[in-house]
Amino acid sequence: MMWIFYVLLFYSLIYSIFLFLLRIGLKRLKKGNNDKHYSVSVITAARNEEKNIVRFLNSMKNIDYPPDRWELIVVDDRSEDSTFRLAESFKSEIPNLHIIRIEKKDINISPKKNAVETAIRNSTGEIILTTDADCIPEKKWISEIVSYFDKETAMVVGFSPLIDNENKDNLLTSFQFIESISLGGLSASAIGLGFPLTCFGRNLAYKREIFNNIGGFGRFKTYISGDDDLLMHLIRKKTKLKIKYAQKSIVPSIPAENFKDFVNNRLRHASKFIQYPLDVKIISAFFYLFNLTIILSFPCIFFMPSYLWIFIISLSIKYFSDYSFIKKTKKKFGIKEPIKKFTVVFFLHPFYITILGLLGLRGKFKWKDKFYRAKNRCQ
Repeated sequence: MMWIFYVLLFYSLIYSIFLFLLRIGLKRLKKGNNDKHYSVSVITAARNEEKNIVRFLNSMKNIDYPPDRWELIVVDDRSEDSTFRLAESFKSEIPNLHIIRIEKKDINISPKKNAVETAIRNSTGEIILTTDADCIPEKKWISEIVSYFDKETAMVVGFSPLIDNENKDNLLTSFQFIESISLGGLSASAIGLGFPLTCFGRNLAYKREIFNNIGGFGRFKTYISGDDDLLMHLIRKKTKLKIKYAQKSIVPSIPAENFKDFVNNRLRHASKFIQYPLDVKIISAFFYLFNLTIILSFPCIFFMPSYLWIFIISLSIKYFSDYSFIKKTKKKFGIKEPIKKFTVVFFLHPFYITILGLLGLRGKFKWKDKFYRAKNRCQ
């Protein structure tokens, strides 16, 4: 079994090179230079969001974009709480607020994509800008996103860290914060290198014309997840237009409140793996195999202690590569929250990746109080 240690060392070296390239990608991000005020339709799909909708709408009152050039469409997707009533109460405070209520599930499309498509059909903006009801957009959010659009640009991605505003200071919130910084950095760096890998619907914009021209969500419309990165890959495949990253567009969101919700969210995200392009699958498989090798090599140390040095060197390379990349990403996007419990998160992460990655392939999870499979099938 000695070979597993050499495989681990090989993976760690490739991994460090990969993160080095990502740091180059971060440096290559450019500022937006468009000064045209495109009309914008901000779309938020909300289901049972009474705990978050008020905070979200209060943040939208502070948006600095010209009032006559943007609208906010909140889609109440069959909520069973006070989401609709609370959203309605903001109509006098946000004149360009429109609320759409979906009362019946459409079996031909996933709930989130149905809400987004419904909003798009009822919107007027040249730019579609999506976010979630548990997000807190910053004042210059729309202005920053729009500054990146031009005739050659189809989509603009923004940063969306999961920040613990209630100062719970526990392992779960620290894990989600660190992961969101890492994934946000991955998204930004890859786009900076001209090779888009992933994005998040919490802070995502695209041209309405492009969305319509490629047939909307197309063959992915029945998948519960993927209203963001699967759409990005559709645009990447079907057009020759650019996908850019708005480095000053920050939309913080709140982390999952409990472990059960956290796990189901990650299973939902992992369930769409099979739909990714081949190049993205290869990179994802590398990450998975690297973490699996870490787990498999650990018990081997007790039988072959002479190879402990390889294990320590490999993990040290990964540890400092991860830490420096997260620090670099935080600095790039001006995230001031400290990195807490990084060492604990680091050692838990391989188990998290391998277990949830494998379970995610089943495509079964709970979302918004309903059980689903990857495709639009409610159990």
